[in-house]
Amino acid sequence: MTIQLPDIYAALRDSVRFYPAQELKCNQPQTWRVLQRSGAVEISTQNLGATVCDKDKPFFWSRLWHEKQYNPNAITWAFPLLYAAEVDSNVMVDPFGGAPKFIYNVQVGVLDVWSDDPDGRKCVGCNARTINEIYFDTQTVLQSCLKYLEYTRGYSIDSGPDVWANADFVAQALAAQRIVSANFKAPSILTASQALNREAPFFRVERSAEKIYGTAINLRFATSGCVTPEWNFTETDFGVLAQEAGCKTC
Repeated sequence: MTIQLPDIYAALRDSVRFYPAQELKCNQPQTWRVLQRSGAVEISTQNLGATVCDKDKPFFWSRLWHEKQYNPNAITWAFPLLYAAEVDSNVMVDPFGGAPKFIYNVQVGVLDVWSDDPDGRKCVGCNARTINEIYFDTQTVLQSCLKYLEYTRGYSIDSGPDVWANADFVAQALAAQRIVSANFKAPSILTASQALNREAPFFRVERSAEKIYGTAINLRFATSGCVTPEWNFTETDFGVLAQEAGCKTC
């Protein structure tokens, strides 16, 4: 099975979708977004830069929007936010060889918002957390989502096409008889990336002007670079026309 970056994004999106409910809402990621503009300016918008066309794509998912039944007029989101963003120095390995591959440098992180309100001063609930607590909460969520990604593997489900799916998801679907069979096709979606991430930069994120804080890690993902275009060799040669041939007002 080949791996493309959207496959990795889809697994991270599903880690948010299927993240178990927590006693505190701030301990469960509410939104997934692949940021697409420098400076992450989407974070300051109501819809995170998403449109209704993002509904079935791997680049955006919002629990709040899901609860609104994907109303196209109510594309909204909430923190905590699991995000990914490409950073500099992506490379293509062996571009003219028989098995080229892309290596993407991707920052993956979890952000949450710090609040200082009367309810929070009672030292109870999400708004009572200090910035240090937000750092550790976002770290736990990030690690859990990466674990979901690690256990995403290749399967052929019910004799259908090969897909990437989380091993626990497949096991539960088999137990509940939602699917009949799941044939193992490939190990972890991160197999080709393991050697690239023996050590990965891990750091805190601070956007103090917006009271946004979190935890992020820089990872390298190896994906297939093979393409098989079908070239069109039947293009008609019309020769060379004189300038006057196309003139409508001569």
